[in-house]
Amino acid sequence: MTGVRTAILFDQPGFAIDTRLIVFDFEFHVNSTILRLYSQFFRKFLDRYDATRDPSNAKSSFLYEYILKGDGDGVYGLQPLRSTTSTGPTEASYLISSIIIEMLGQTSDEDPSETIATPFDELKETRSLEQLMNAFYMKSSTLQNLGELEKLVQTADFYGALPIVSTFVEANLHNSKELCTSMGDGHISDVVKTLCLARKLKAATLFREAFIYVISCCEDEEGYEEVMDELTSQDNEDLIPLVNLYYARLCRKITEAHFFIIKCCMDHQYVLRQQDSTIQEKQTAIISEVIRNGIQPIIGEDSPKFSAEFFNNVCRAPFTPTSEQALRYGEVTQSEDGVAVLSRRLQKETVKHVKKALWPVLRDETQFCINGAEYETSSKYDIFVCTVLHERDLPWLSGSAAS
Repeated sequence: MTGVRTAILFDQPGFAIDTRLIVFDFEFHVNSTILRLYSQFFRKFLDRYDATRDPSNAKSSFLYEYILKGDGDGVYGLQPLRSTTSTGPTEASYLISSIIIEMLGQTSDEDPSETIATPFDELKETRSLEQLMNAFYMKSSTLQNLGELEKLVQTADFYGALPIVSTFVEANLHNSKELCTSMGDGHISDVVKTLCLARKLKAATLFREAFIYVISCCEDEEGYEEVMDELTSQDNEDLIPLVNLYYARLCRKITEAHFFIIKCCMDHQYVLRQQDSTIQEKQTAIISEVIRNGIQPIIGEDSPKFSAEFFNNVCRAPFTPTSEQALRYGEVTQSEDGVAVLSRRLQKETVKHVKKALWPVLRDETQFCINGAEYETSSKYDIFVCTVLHERDLPWLSGSAAS
C-alpha cells in the first residue's frame, strides 16, 4: 500500500459527502444516509458509531470514517478508523470484530489477528467495495467475470445489501458480455455456481440465463451427473427437482425433433400413389423426400446425431429439389409454372417446414444473444439453449425449493 491514497467521490444531489471509507490505496467518499438506506450493516453500526462519538475529539471533516481490515483467515471488514488509532478499542470495534468471528465460526474468546493483504487481495477487495458503492449509487458498471460476481455477492451478503446488489447486477448484465457468454463456454462447475449466486441474489434474469446453460449441460449422462454433484456440493441440492423437470421437457423436445427427422427419411411414395391422399398430404410427402435427400450428407458428418449441432446443420441445408420433384410438386398443386419457379417455391416450402419442426429445440432463449457468423463459431451452436423457465418456478417464488 502506497502512502498517497486516491479519492473516489460518489455524488448524489441532496446527499452531502460525510463518510470516508479507506480501502488500501483508495478512499471512497460517500454519504451515510445512502449507506444506511441500502445496508443492514451500516444501519446498525453507524448508529453505534454515533453512540460512542466524542465530539470534542473530532479532527476530521468527515462525520464517519472506516478502514478496511482483515483477520488472520483473510476475511475483510470495515472498522471505525478511530478504533484503530486510539489507545483502546471502542465498543464499535468489538461489535464489528464480532461479525468477522461469527462469519468464521470462531468462538467469542478467539481473537482474530490482522492479516497482511497481498496485491491480489487488495485489488479484489477494492474492486468489490467499489462495485458495492456503485450499486448503492445506482451507477452503471461492468461485471468482468464470475470471480468478480462471486466476490460481490459475498461482500453484499456481509454488509446486508443483497437486494440492491441484485438490482445492480440485473441492470448491468447487458454491460457484462464476458460474464454472460462465459456461461456457455465455461465449465459445468462455473455454470452451476453462477446459478447458485443468482439464486442467492434473487436475480431473475441472471438465474434464467444460467438455468438455460445448466439444462444444456445435462445433454449427456456424464454432464447430468456432474450438474447433480455440483448442485449438491454447493448446498443447492433442493434445485435438483427443478433441473430434472426442465431436463425432461428438453428431452421431450429433442425426441419430437428426432421423430420428425425419422419420418422425413421414410419412403412416402405410397402417399403419392394413394387415390384418397389429400393435396396437403401429397405436398408433405414431396417435401419430406426433398428433406431426406438434403440431410443425407449431414448424416454422414462427424457431428453427433441429433445433437444441437446436427439440428443446426439440418436447418442450414439448402434443400434444393430435383427437377422431377419440382414437376411432381406442380402436379399436386395444380400449378402451370415452369420448373425453375416450381423448384424455388418447393425449396422455400421445404426450408419453412424444417425450421418450423426444429424451432422448439433450436430457438435461443438466452437474453444475451450472439448473432450472425459469430453465432456459428460460439458454443451456442453446439448446445440446446431453448429452455424457458416459467416465473412461477423461480425458487424464491415457488414452494418447490427453499429460497
